[in-house]
Amino acid sequence: MSSSPIQTNFDTIRAAKVVALAATGAFAATAWAIHFREVPKLVTSLTDSSKKAFLDSFVKMYSTYKPPQVSMLAIATVASAYVASKDRQWLPVTLLAALPGLYTVIFMEPSINKPLYTMQQNAQQIEEVDSKKLGKMMQQWKIRHLTRTVISTATIGVILLLKPFVSKLLCEGMSCEGMFPFVFLFSKSNESAGPLHLSMQM
Repeated sequence: MSSSPIQTNFDTIRAAKVVALAATGAFAATAWAIHFREVPKLVTSLTDSSKKAFLDSFVKMYSTYKPPQVSMLAIATVASAYVASKDRQWLPVTLLAALPGLYTVIFMEPSINKPLYTMQQNAQQIEEVDSKKLGKMMQQWKIRHLTRTVISTATIGVILLLKPFVSKLLCEGMSCEGMFPFVFLFSKSNESAGPLHLSMQM
Protein backbone atom coordinates (compact mmCIF):
# COMPACT_ATOMS: atom_id res chain seq x y z
CA MET A 1 0.00 0.00 0.00
CA SER A 2 1.28 3.46 -0.79
CA SER A 3 0.04 6.90 -0.02
CA SER A 4 -0.16 9.91 -2.30
CA PRO A 5 -0.49 13.23 -0.48
CA ILE A 6 -3.15 15.60 -1.70
CA GLN A 7 -2.91 19.18 -0.58
CA THR A 8 -6.07 20.94 0.38
CA ASN A 9 -6.67 24.26 2.00
CA PHE A 10 -10.25 24.39 3.23
CA ASP A 11 -10.03 27.49 5.38
CA THR A 12 -12.40 30.31 6.17
CA ILE A 13 -11.82 31.93 2.77
CA ARG A 14 -12.94 28.82 0.97
CA ALA A 15 -15.86 28.38 3.31
CA ALA A 16 -16.90 31.96 2.56
CA LYS A 17 -16.72 31.21 -1.18
CA VAL A 18 -19.06 28.26 -0.75
CA VAL A 19 -21.47 30.35 1.34
CA ALA A 20 -21.41 33.19 -1.21
CA LEU A 21 -22.14 30.86 -4.10
CA ALA A 22 -24.85 28.96 -2.21
CA ALA A 23 -26.62 32.15 -1.08
CA THR A 24 -26.40 33.72 -4.54
CA GLY A 25 -27.68 30.52 -6.12
CA ALA A 26 -30.57 30.32 -3.67
CA PHE A 27 -31.51 33.94 -4.35
CA ALA A 28 -31.36 33.44 -8.13
CA ALA A 29 -33.40 30.22 -7.97
CA THR A 30 -36.06 31.89 -5.84
CA ALA A 31 -36.12 34.94 -8.12
CA TRP A 32 -36.62 32.78 -11.23
CA ALA A 33 -39.40 30.89 -9.43
CA ILE A 34 -41.12 34.22 -8.74
CA HIS A 35 -40.71 35.27 -12.37
CA PHE A 36 -42.13 32.09 -13.86
CA ARG A 37 -44.67 31.13 -11.20
CA GLU A 38 -45.82 34.16 -9.24
CA VAL A 39 -45.71 36.92 -11.87
CA PRO A 40 -48.14 35.18 -14.27
CA LYS A 41 -50.55 34.69 -11.38
CA LEU A 42 -50.37 38.39 -10.55
CA VAL A 43 -50.95 39.39 -14.17
CA THR A 44 -53.96 37.06 -14.36
CA SER A 45 -55.29 38.38 -11.07
CA LEU A 46 -55.07 41.95 -12.35
CA THR A 47 -56.87 41.04 -15.57
CA ASP A 48 -59.57 38.70 -14.29
CA SER A 49 -60.15 39.76 -10.69
CA SER A 50 -60.80 42.91 -8.72
CA LYS A 51 -58.18 45.50 -7.86
CA LYS A 52 -58.32 44.37 -4.25
CA ALA A 53 -57.69 40.75 -5.24
CA PHE A 54 -54.62 41.80 -7.22
CA LEU A 55 -53.26 43.92 -4.38
CA ASP A 56 -53.91 41.14 -1.86
CA SER A 57 -52.01 38.69 -4.09
CA PHE A 58 -49.10 41.09 -4.56
CA VAL A 59 -48.76 41.84 -0.84
CA LYS A 60 -48.94 38.13 0.00
CA MET A 61 -46.18 37.36 -2.53
CA TYR A 62 -44.13 40.33 -1.35
CA SER A 63 -44.44 39.39 2.33
CA THR A 64 -43.62 35.73 1.65
CA TYR A 65 -40.49 36.19 -0.42
CA LYS A 66 -38.96 39.39 0.96
CA PRO A 67 -37.49 38.01 4.23
CA PRO A 68 -35.65 35.01 2.72
CA GLN A 69 -34.44 37.01 -0.29
CA VAL A 70 -33.10 39.83 1.87
CA SER A 71 -31.35 37.25 4.06
CA MET A 72 -29.78 35.48 1.08
CA LEU A 73 -28.54 38.76 -0.41
CA ALA A 74 -27.06 39.83 2.93
CA ILE A 75 -25.30 36.49 3.42
CA ALA A 76 -23.92 36.48 -0.14
CA THR A 77 -22.68 40.07 0.16
CA VAL A 78 -21.02 39.61 3.55
CA ALA A 79 -19.36 36.33 2.52
CA SER A 80 -18.13 37.84 -0.75
CA ALA A 81 -16.85 40.94 1.02
CA TYR A 82 -14.86 38.74 3.40
CA VAL A 83 -13.23 36.91 0.49
CA ALA A 84 -12.58 40.20 -1.32
CA SER A 85 -10.79 41.53 1.76
CA LYS A 86 -8.27 38.71 1.29
CA ASP A 87 -8.36 38.42 -2.51
CA ARG A 88 -9.10 41.50 -4.62
CA GLN A 89 -10.11 39.36 -7.59
CA TRP A 90 -13.34 38.75 -5.66
CA LEU A 91 -14.26 42.43 -5.57
CA PRO A 92 -16.48 42.12 -8.71
CA VAL A 93 -18.35 39.27 -7.01
CA THR A 94 -19.00 41.43 -3.96
CA LEU A 95 -20.29 44.29 -6.09
CA LEU A 96 -22.54 41.97 -8.11
CA ALA A 97 -23.79 40.23 -4.95
CA ALA A 98 -24.81 43.57 -3.45
CA LEU A 99 -26.26 45.01 -6.66
CA PRO A 100 -29.71 43.30 -6.60
CA GLY A 101 -30.32 44.68 -3.11
CA LEU A 102 -29.25 48.19 -4.06
CA TYR A 103 -31.29 47.97 -7.25
CA THR A 104 -34.38 46.98 -5.25
CA VAL A 105 -33.95 49.78 -2.72
CA ILE A 106 -33.49 52.42 -5.43
CA PHE A 107 -35.76 51.32 -8.26
CA MET A 108 -38.44 49.05 -6.74
CA GLU A 109 -39.17 49.82 -3.09
CA PRO A 110 -40.04 53.55 -3.28
CA SER A 111 -41.80 53.61 -6.65
CA ILE A 112 -43.62 50.24 -6.75
CA ASN A 113 -43.44 48.00 -3.69
CA LYS A 114 -44.34 50.52 -0.99
CA PRO A 115 -47.10 52.26 -2.99
CA LEU A 116 -48.79 48.93 -3.78
CA TYR A 117 -48.45 47.81 -0.17
CA THR A 118 -49.95 51.11 1.04
CA MET A 119 -52.86 50.83 -1.40
CA GLN A 120 -53.67 47.35 -0.17
CA GLN A 121 -53.89 48.65 3.39
CA ASN A 122 -56.23 51.50 2.44
CA ALA A 123 -59.65 50.56 1.08
CA GLN A 124 -60.33 54.10 -0.13
CA GLN A 125 -57.15 54.16 -2.19
CA ILE A 126 -58.12 50.86 -3.81
CA GLU A 127 -61.34 52.38 -5.04
CA GLU A 128 -59.64 55.52 -6.30
CA VAL A 129 -56.69 53.96 -8.11
CA ASP A 130 -56.95 53.41 -11.86
CA SER A 131 -56.67 49.82 -13.07
CA LYS A 132 -54.43 50.99 -15.91
CA LYS A 133 -52.07 52.51 -13.36
CA LEU A 134 -51.91 49.20 -11.51
CA GLY A 135 -51.21 47.42 -14.80
CA LYS A 136 -48.36 49.82 -15.58
CA MET A 137 -46.86 49.40 -12.12
CA MET A 138 -47.08 45.62 -12.41
CA GLN A 139 -45.32 45.71 -15.78
CA GLN A 140 -42.56 47.88 -14.34
CA TRP A 141 -42.19 45.52 -11.39
CA LYS A 142 -41.97 42.52 -13.72
CA ILE A 143 -39.18 44.09 -15.80
CA ARG A 144 -37.21 45.30 -12.79
CA HIS A 145 -37.55 41.98 -10.99
CA LEU A 146 -36.27 40.21 -14.10
CA THR A 147 -33.32 42.62 -14.22
CA ARG A 148 -32.19 41.82 -10.69
CA THR A 149 -32.74 38.12 -11.36
CA VAL A 150 -30.40 38.26 -14.35
CA ILE A 151 -27.82 40.14 -12.25
CA SER A 152 -27.83 37.44 -9.56
CA THR A 153 -27.56 34.72 -12.20
CA ALA A 154 -24.61 36.52 -13.80
CA THR A 155 -22.95 36.64 -10.38
CA ILE A 156 -22.95 32.84 -10.26
CA GLY A 157 -21.21 32.76 -13.64
CA VAL A 158 -18.57 35.23 -12.48
CA ILE A 159 -17.89 33.16 -9.36
CA LEU A 160 -17.39 29.96 -11.35
CA LEU A 161 -15.21 31.62 -13.97
CA LEU A 162 -12.78 33.32 -11.60
CA LYS A 163 -9.25 32.11 -12.29
CA PRO A 164 -8.37 31.35 -8.63
CA PHE A 165 -10.89 28.52 -8.75
CA VAL A 166 -8.92 26.62 -11.36
CA SER A 167 -5.90 25.16 -9.66
CA LYS A 168 -4.28 21.87 -8.80
CA LEU A 169 -5.57 21.96 -5.22
CA LEU A 170 -7.98 19.03 -5.51
CA CYS A 171 -6.46 17.78 -8.72
CA GLU A 172 -2.94 17.01 -7.54
CA GLY A 173 -2.32 13.35 -8.18
CA MET A 174 -5.60 12.85 -10.04
CA SER A 175 -7.42 14.05 -13.14
CA CYS A 176 -10.07 16.70 -12.63
CA GLU A 177 -11.04 17.00 -16.26
CA GLY A 178 -14.77 17.02 -16.66
CA MET A 179 -15.45 17.43 -12.96
CA PHE A 180 -18.38 19.59 -11.89
CA PRO A 181 -17.35 23.28 -11.72
CA PHE A 182 -18.08 23.46 -7.98
CA VAL A 183 -14.84 21.55 -7.38
CA PHE A 184 -13.00 24.76 -8.14
CA LEU A 185 -14.60 26.49 -5.17
CA PHE A 186 -11.95 24.82 -3.10
CA SER A 187 -9.00 26.06 -5.11
CA LYS A 188 -6.36 28.23 -3.52
CA SER A 189 -7.34 31.90 -3.41
CA ASN A 190 -3.95 33.24 -2.38
CA GLU A 191 -0.53 32.14 -1.27
CA SER A 192 -1.04 33.14 2.35
CA ALA A 193 -3.50 30.39 3.22
CA GLY A 194 -1.94 27.49 5.08
CA PRO A 195 -2.20 23.98 3.65
CA LEU A 196 -3.82 21.06 5.35
CA HIS A 197 -2.45 17.69 4.24
CA LEU A 198 -4.72 14.78 3.58
CA SER A 199 -3.60 11.40 2.35
CA MET A 200 -5.31 8.79 0.26
CA GLN A 201 -4.45 5.15 0.60
CA MET A 202 -3.69 3.61 -2.78
